Amino acid sequence: MYKSIGKVPLQIINIISWIFMVSFNYASQTIPLNQKTMQELSAKYMTLLSPAPYAFMIWTLIYALLLVFVIYQARDLFRKNKVYMPFLKDIGLYFFLSSILNVLWLFAWHYERIFLSLVILILLLITLIMIYTNIYSNNNYSLLDKIIVRTPFSIYFAWVTVAVFINTSIFLKSVDFGMTDELFLILSLVLLFIITLIIAVKYKDIAFVLTIIWGISGIIAARFSVVEPIFEVFPESIAFLTLTLRRFI
Repeated sequence: MYKSIGKVPLQIINIISWIFMVSFNYASQTIPLNQKTMQELSAKYMTLLSPAPYAFMIWTLIYALLLVFVIYQARDLFRKNKVYMPFLKDIGLYFFLSSILNVLWLFAWHYERIFLSLVILILLLITLIMIYTNIYSNNNYSLLDKIIVRTPFSIYFAWVTVAVFINTSIFLKSVDFGMTDELFLILSLVLLFIITLIIAVKYKDIAFVLTIIWGISGIIAARFSVVEPIFEVFPESIAFLTLTLRRFI
């Protein structure tokens, strides 16, 4: 993919992709799309997995770190002396595709196409998995490459993983699937723990782990005042998750 497209076109495509994605995200809140803000929609489709509003601030961090990545990968764009960037080949057009899916999800969500938004989010997750596995499978990165390239995609991948569970709970509730919020919450936490454990063991990725913990803490904060027996064990669950994963990182 790198050789067929060329390094410079990929660098330019990555810049355009970031601008395209962030511009639409900003516009979706300021216009807003379908006259509905993200906060209004989140409040409308509340489930036990819905995190507190502050948890979504992580998107600012994700976009900021992706901006650093975009600038970093374009640093030799107007120089005669080119820099070896193996990660461009590893990422290829997946970042471009993920940016398109990110924007498509915004439209589906704001127009309340719940099932479509879930499908798009799963496709976004798949593209991020492709990026993640590619950049973590290549050992020819410099230390700076590892920090600037891997970190934003680790956090992005982790948060979209959490988002898929949240959107799945919203979809199941919208179609009255028959599974209680409590049961899906337990299943989601178990699966998140297993996924996080796999990532911790295989990749020793602290950024991914911390992002998952951030997401779970947001769920706790959103429901802390609700009298539900299951939430009484949440602080202990996070402590157990943290202590367990520390053994592998």
